[in-house]
Parts: sequence; structure tokens; C-alpha cells
Amino acid sequence: MRVTLKNWICLFCALEIFSGFASFAAPQEVTTRIERTHAVGVELVGRAHFVSVFFDTFVDDNWALGIGFGPGSVSQKTAAIGPFVVPIYLNYHMGEGSMSYFGTIGLTNSLWVGGDEPALARIAGKFAIVPHLGVGFEVRRLDGLLLRLLGMVRVQQNTGYPVEIQPWLGISAGLNF
Repeated sequence: MRVTLKNWICLFCALEIFSGFASFAAPQEVTTRIERTHAVGVELVGRAHFVSVFFDTFVDDNWALGIGFGPGSVSQKTAAIGPFVVPIYLNYHMGEGSMSYFGTIGLTNSLWVGGDEPALARIAGKFAIVPHLGVGFEVRRLDGLLLRLLGMVRVQQNTGYPVEIQPWLGISAGLNF
């Protein structure tokens, strides 16, 4: 799938709709993320490309570092199956309230055990590495509820295939503490 202006417009509209619905779920009190610096949850589709559990923590007022763990492969083109994927990411949050937009950058790693080895896997032996870059919207409520919507692009290359830039969405729910 090619990244087109239509894809970006759809992503922007989805983020705006999500932020509108999320504003009803957010409490009226404003909290800083320093009060609730950690989060755990489940992400569907998203960085792990299927499902994953994640943990992230704020390292200062705006920057959060996270890691996830899930089953599956990072390739859609080959029959290769990795027993697990490990997304690692860094988020930059804009705003200080309980709702904020954020930018994200990271890598999703998968142990490669069969099929065509991706060209990017040569960097780290038998690990396939898929970089991703995106934007999202987060609701971090005082009662502990965490909701996120993420739109991103993945850069992927498998042996014998050209480099692909794929638009991708993810939705997360979890707890912040």
C-alpha cells in the first residue's frame, strides 16, 4: 500500500474523531503526567503488528520510553513467522493535561525462524528490524484508565521485494499509575 494524501487525511480525521470521543471519557481535573508516570496495557495492531502488552514510563515531563511484547511476525509478504515481537519506542507528548497528542519513533524486532530473511535483518543477525514513525492521541485519566490511538508508517524490506512504506494504525487500552 502506498502512502498517499488520502491516507494522511483519513488518519488525521480518525485522530480528531478519537480525540472528540475521548474528551467525554476524560475527567475535568487536569493532571500532569509526572503524577502518573507509568502505563501498562494491551495494544491491538499497532507497533507489534497484531497484539502486544506494553509498559512505558515518562523519563521527564514530555518524553516517554516504552517496550512491548507480542506473538507473531513483522512480515506480511513471506511465510516467515517469528515466535515473538518486541517493539521499543520513544514518545514525545505535547501538552500537559490528561489528554495530549504525541509523536512516536521506534523499532519493532522479531526473531526470524523461517521463510525469506528480510534485508534489514542482516543488521542484527536473525532479528528482523522494522522502524516506525507516527502520531497519536492519548487520554490518561486520574482513575487510572489509559486510551490511545496511534497512526504510523512502517518501513519494511524483505529479500527480493522493494522497500515499502506502509501506513498502520493501533489502538491501546490500559492502566496508568
